[in-house]
Amino acid sequence: MKSALNDGASRCFATLDAFLLASARLAPGIVLLDADNLQDDVPGAIAALRTRGSVQAVLLSKAAPDFAFGVAAIRAGAVDILEKPLSEQRLLAAIRLATSRPRPRTPTTIARNIDRLTAREREVVAWLLYGLTNKEIGRELEISHRTVEIHRARLMRKLAVPSLPALIDVVLAQRDKLPDVGIARPSHAPGA
Repeated sequence: MKSALNDGASRCFATLDAFLLASARLAPGIVLLDADNLQDDVPGAIAALRTRGSVQAVLLSKAAPDFAFGVAAIRAGAVDILEKPLSEQRLLAAIRLATSRPRPRTPTTIARNIDRLTAREREVVAWLLYGLTNKEIGRELEISHRTVEIHRARLMRKLAVPSLPALIDVVLAQRDKLPDVGIARPSHAPGA
């Protein structure tokens, strides 16, 4: 990765505390944070980073991130989650995403898109927010995991979201339009 990223502007810090101490003297930029070294306090780390004016966006890297981790990280403010080992192409794509200025979506557009989802697609999204896998959602809805995959692909296309983080952003903004599947937490949901 040295060829594409060794531009003299990149800096590496051994710990989050070391970065926080130096951040006042740094130019604004993107932080790539190793989530495996945070002792499960990703939201706290992101909150600490967000208070710094030098942080434009936070990217996370993690070995084998699961959906529940992704939801928690996006809710905390991460722009993207990169699975280790990092590839140069994937890292550069995440940096471009973090630095791009996406076309603003109006609440009306988001609402219209969510209104286009079928009842089953809304159920799938609601269970996704609990961090369930396709197989677990299939068990909850008594359908195959392949059918869940189809519903998931369709709803992402209808909502015009390119990635899981983008899906979570759109869905959290309109959560009141989803069925309340959380009344009784599923037996296979994380933390149950």
